[in-house]
Amino acid sequence: MKKLWKAKLDGRKWSFTKITEELLKYREIFDLDRFLYPTEEDFVPFENFENIKEAAKIVINGIKNNKSFFIYYDVDTDGLTAGAIMTRYLVNFDNGSTITPYINKGKEHGLNQNAPCFKEKYDIVIIVDAMQDDPFLYEELLRMGSEVVVLDHHDIPKSILLMQKRIHLVSSMNEYPNPYLSGAGVTLKFCLYLDSLMETDYAQEYYDLAACGICADMMNVGPEAMENRYICQRGFSNLKSVALAKIKGTYPFNSETVSFSVAPLVNAANRMDQNWDALNLFLTDDESEINDYIYNLKQCRERQNGKIEKVYSQIEKQIEEQKDNKVMFFVLKDADNISGLVANRVLEELKRPVIITQERTDENGEIVYSGSLRATGVEDFSKMVNKTECGKAMGHSNAAGFTVTKANKEKFQKRIEQQLENVEFVQEAAADIKLLQNQVNQELINWFQTINKISGQGFPPLKVLIEDVVDYEVGSMSDGKHTKITTKTMMFIKWNSRDWENIPHEASLSMIGKLDSGYIGRKYYWKMIMDDYKVEDRIDIDDI
Repeated sequence: MKKLWKAKLDGRKWSFTKITEELLKYREIFDLDRFLYPTEEDFVPFENFENIKEAAKIVINGIKNNKSFFIYYDVDTDGLTAGAIMTRYLVNFDNGSTITPYINKGKEHGLNQNAPCFKEKYDIVIIVDAMQDDPFLYEELLRMGSEVVVLDHHDIPKSILLMQKRIHLVSSMNEYPNPYLSGAGVTLKFCLYLDSLMETDYAQEYYDLAACGICADMMNVGPEAMENRYICQRGFSNLKSVALAKIKGTYPFNSETVSFSVAPLVNAANRMDQNWDALNLFLTDDESEINDYIYNLKQCRERQNGKIEKVYSQIEKQIEEQKDNKVMFFVLKDADNISGLVANRVLEELKRPVIITQERTDENGEIVYSGSLRATGVEDFSKMVNKTECGKAMGHSNAAGFTVTKANKEKFQKRIEQQLENVEFVQEAAADIKLLQNQVNQELINWFQTINKISGQGFPPLKVLIEDVVDYEVGSMSDGKHTKITTKTMMFIKWNSRDWENIPHEASLSMIGKLDSGYIGRKYYWKMIMDDYKVEDRIDIDDI
């Protein structure tokens, strides 16, 4: 696949001051201090939440009258941190004797009629980040005599909107000025509101959990979501959670650590059906217990990765049959809950749209192929899939769930190939600025790390393009799992890549990625965490 790399700014002749000034101007950051350190002025007033007053009255009455609480968690990181905030908050008033946390199995989202709250009455059921589209289940809880509070951020179906006052729905998607707030963010604000009414300050301890939920759920942290930035800044600067501290280890607590250290452990738990370990991890402060839970979750991740390796062997047998296809379509066995991870790996290797499926029988008895799609080199592969009118994509433009009936599989493949017939796949990567390797120093790295501390959706991290990297050594880390390229002044790292086996040892390389620094073993390095690299013709630096 052809690689098209672009850098908006060419800073190869610029000073440090010029580099920073131009990057801020390009990113449209005109008040750096406010952007990096938002204040309470960026906090949306609690009263902007519909139904928050009524929901708060129910919870406060429950606290004062020792009523029983059932906290219904969602299974992802945002759901777990939201549930932990709510549970921990209530424990401050009664040591947890009246509080029952609950989480579904696997990756199941929303209310499950087999949950304990449908079998016996709890005075108050609080559903965090797990809103269910089916109004019948809420009606069942109300019929049993439970009062219901829903704290959420997902799109609200009309059927649920009609009963929002009965179930006391508090949602950032219900006429709230910051629709980018995650479930953990909504829950934090609800608990802060309870504090304001009861003249307590317990919720101040949970900003770190809310920041974790916001970043793990890839919510907007750009200039249009300053409330999210405020929560993240408070959370990243004041780590209270013993569990998060143990997971991050020696790494800084920031958006990247959440995305690459915390979320993968939680995701492995729900893929391997071990959600209760993830839930309990966030509820205990006992270091010994936390170490045990983290060990269990790491074992989950190892089993998950082992499952990926086993499933991947099936792909190698199918690639040859599809070597001329624009879209690689695989039907695998035993890919439950890992089709997206497998698709990511295949995409990295084959550099073209990939669909990973399993054969299933749907509720109507029809055989279907369902799983995940991933794409590169096209703007919106999901839209193209849905345009075939026989395959269905559900999710983001180039990362989504997928399903097609067995009867329509060949028709789908023919139609999607026709759409891509004249498409030349180009892998595009955009850097903010092009620099020379000898411009990188600790001062510049520190500045980049400060800007990138709160980054993600709405504000992607600043990235650098460095060309003409020569006189390097190619190696690997973690028994060949990661690729490293080392020069006299820098180390370039590509995580989860075996490219070290194929990189020429004498060539000119270009790299694109994020600047970083830190120890590898006992030696301190200036680093780039690479998105990608490519082999280039030699460039004469003196001509720049």
